[in-house]
Amino acid sequence: MNLKRSLELIEKYGKCEQCGNENISNGEGTLNIDGDVFERTCKCGWKVTVRPATEEEKKRAEEMKVIFADTPKGGLMEPWKAT
Repeated sequence: MNLKRSLELIEKYGKCEQCGNENISNGEGTLNIDGDVFERTCKCGWKVTVRPATEEEKKRAEEMKVIFADTPKGGLMEPWKAT
């Protein structure tokens, strides 16, 4: 993972989305960047992992694009409403 991408992810996930904690030491949470995998954890149990998509995930994403290509509003479907 390059430095620019690492900094973008740190900016996005530096603050815990669950409790707001911004610390990553002394049992407060962790930040680990290993190769192309970014992981941020928090003492409250929140965790995020960012990694490259697998070939299977890429294939499924392409299939979903085909499924939704013909829907109105550029692939956005109307929300389901109970009657």
